Amino acid sequence: MATPLKDLYNDTFFDYFLKQAEAAYPGFKSKAFLKAVYAGNWENLELKERMRKSADALRQVLPGNFQDSVNFIHSFARYCEANNHRGFGLELMFLPDFVERYGIEDPNMALPALEAITRISSAEFAVRPFLNRYPERMHTQMLEWSRHENEWVRRLASEGFRPRLPWGLAVPHLKKDPSPILPVLENLKTDSSETVRRSVANNLNDISKDHPERCIQILNRWRETHPETERIIKHASRSLLKKGNSEVLNLFGAGDASKLEFSIVSPLPGSLAVGESLPFGFSLLNTAKKIRKIRIEYVLYFRLKNGDFGRKAFYMSEQELQPGQRILLNKKHSFRPITTRTYYNGKHKLCIQINGKEFDMGEFNLKGADHA
Repeated sequence: MATPLKDLYNDTFFDYFLKQAEAAYPGFKSKAFLKAVYAGNWENLELKERMRKSADALRQVLPGNFQDSVNFIHSFARYCEANNHRGFGLELMFLPDFVERYGIEDPNMALPALEAITRISSAEFAVRPFLNRYPERMHTQMLEWSRHENEWVRRLASEGFRPRLPWGLAVPHLKKDPSPILPVLENLKTDSSETVRRSVANNLNDISKDHPERCIQILNRWRETHPETERIIKHASRSLLKKGNSEVLNLFGAGDASKLEFSIVSPLPGSLAVGESLPFGFSLLNTAKKIRKIRIEYVLYFRLKNGDFGRKAFYMSEQELQPGQRILLNKKHSFRPITTRTYYNGKHKLCIQINGKEFDMGEFNLKGADHA
């Protein structure tokens, strides 16, 4: 069984943190900090709650107001960076949480602190309230960070600027109009850091969900500008490809599904229980007289609580078929319980999507779900 994420905040981590804190900031009140952390119902707290409580405990043991206590953040970050310590990056995110929580009224002090701490942890969640509170100032700040010498600060410029950052505070004006983001992505599209480039791709993928045509314009403009940018383009296109967007499919050389003959080889079972796997198989024949590039996803239509269907596409394969070539593909999809999906009993559907066109595999009944 996997260890719960909340247990990342454990004695091993706090021993590490306190050792660095005492070295970086002589006189740090380690015992008082631990007492404040573990006070109350610590065992019942989840990851974000433990992160927040650690930030609050830090505030209790640091002197004076935020302007005074933020000196600890700079000293801690400098010490860890000088000693090449970037371990426990996720756990240390209670430090940017501290800056967000207690520095939101003082961006002059808070933003340099976030710049410092992101070098050893990550501050993309902490910048979100600042983007909402001080949009114009933060747009300028993100652009400045995109030119920074440190790759983790440059990553913050892109990752913190994502319109749909998972688990992050919503920033509605970026979803409505991503224009402020685009100069940052332009600066970073050929970045020397793979971590930064991947963030650029994820940001563009976010933009594609609300502004697909705008994203496609960027993808076309970036084509063949740099080898690394080609990789960004492919990763940024994943949501559009799963939706079968014809413009993006053509961008990668996969045209329509004409001259491709689809046949079911392994019919679906009539019913399936939660915890089991759904097997299916099909063949594909290229009847054209030329090589065809194909991209294949399988698409599950899950029953929702209201009786409608939710669509989810899963990547399968991307390859070239010679004239007259037939391929056979077999796959299983697991219906084991997962935290990110709620299963409902009843009819489900499966299709195979080939170059954007869906071919029906059939229906099956799912049973054994906790929800009727």
